[in-house]
Amino acid sequence: MFGIDISEHNGNINLSNYIGQFVIIRVGWGSFTKDKKFERNVAECKRLGIPFGVYHYSYALNPE
Repeated sequence: MFGIDISEHNGNINLSNYIGQFVIIRVGWGSFTKDKKFERNVAECKRLGIPFGVYHYSYALNPE
């Protein structure tokens, strides 16, 4: 099984090319900054029946 990791950096990617695969979608990053394409990417996966997961990218600011 193949999958891709997408975020706003990919623009409006054509997800129909990934039917039969899976998508990992960035929700946001840092201190709760939302990814500008998150809602669009989730909606496209649902519309096309593509399984997906989500993640929040965080930054370690100190060793703790």
